[in-house]
This record gives sequence, structure tokens and C-alpha cells, in this order.
Amino acid sequence: MNKNDFIIRTVLKEDAKELLNYLNIIGGESDYLTFGENEFGFDIVKEQSFIENINSKDNSLFIVAEKNGEIIGNLNFTAGNRKRIEHCGEFGVSVLKEYWGKGIGSALVKYLIKWANSNDKIKKINLKVREDNTKAYKLYKKLGFLEEGRVRRDYKVDNIFYDSLLMGLYIDDLCSEDEIILKDKLKILRDNKYLLSSQKEYDDLAKDMLKCIGSFNSELRDDMI
Repeated sequence: MNKNDFIIRTVLKEDAKELLNYLNIIGGESDYLTFGENEFGFDIVKEQSFIENINSKDNSLFIVAEKNGEIIGNLNFTAGNRKRIEHCGEFGVSVLKEYWGKGIGSALVKYLIKWANSNDKIKKINLKVREDNTKAYKLYKKLGFLEEGRVRRDYKVDNIFYDSLLMGLYIDDLCSEDEIILKDKLKILRDNKYLLSSQKEYDDLAKDMLKCIGSFNSELRDDMI
């Protein structure tokens, strides 16, 4: 799908009814969510209150992807309320099944990353992904998220248990969207130097990355030089 075919915008209080309908539908389209069809559990008043609460915070984000006035995807990022944890939060993202594989989920996550980079408070984005959701896992890795842990038996679907993988992205490690991808590639190459045609190829990649190294931690910087 062409990016011009849909827009990404902040959720409004007036979206509550349509958003609930959307959430109840996607619950029946994917086993990777924490709720099933018609199991979301919010009424319109509660959803409106939730939207207003998120929109009132400068360290949280609630957005939708919209095509021809219809909500076809959404992302909700919520950071901590207390001073010690206001710099990090966790997000969930979903897309209507009809629009899977069209880059909408990727666009929503990239929007979040861009927003976080412009936010003075946010320094870490966290997520949980079910262990067998390989497409989502590969997307997050491509965007620079690192696997940080595992929660065992986190999901139970049709009497089968699934683990969740914990992943995180350090915002102060980023320079731009292009560097997110370059950084991920460089880490792979660093750990698999035998795949390179020459040491010079690795050195050239490292130099490109160092141009935007900015606030990268010294350990990563030393690994790359």
C-alpha cells in the first residue's frame, strides 16, 4: 500500500466508538493479541476517558492509521507516571487483517520512534511480542529493537502456553530512521565478520555509523572502532 493511501493521526475522544468496534474486530483476527473477539472490555465512556488521559500526557502516544475515514490500524504507547520511570514505556500495535503485509504496522512503529526522538522525556521504548510472531519480531529487529528477556507462559490460547519476548529500543542511541537500520546491520556484521569481503568493508560501515554516533554509549562505540 502506498503511504499516500492512509494517514497516521492522533486518536481523538470522538473516535471512541469506532475504535472500540475496530478493537473488537481485530481480537477475532489474531491470536497474538491479549484479547479475543469482543473481549476488549471497555465501553464508550471508559474508552473516551482512556483517550483523554493518554492525550493529556506529554510522554504517551495514541495514534491510528486511517484510510478513507476508516480506522485500519492503531498504536498505543504509555510511559510511567512517576519521575523515575517517566522516561520509558511500552507499546502495542495492531492492524486489520485485510491490511496485513502492507507496511501499516511498520509505519506506525516508525511514527512512534520519530515522535520519541523529538520528545525530551522518552529514552526507552519497550515491547512484548509472542515468541512465534516471527514477522513482528523481524520488523522490530530491523528497526533496532534488541531482545532483552523472556516471560514464560505469558499467553494461553486454546489451552496452549506461549512465551513472550521482551524487546527494547534506546532512544538516545538514535540519529535518524536510516541510522536505525544501519546500526542493526552493523551489529550483525560486527558479530559475523567472516561474512564481509574485507576488513575495509567493515571499517567503512563503522565510519558511516560513527558520523552520527552522538550519544552512543562508549561500549558500543569501542566495539565498532
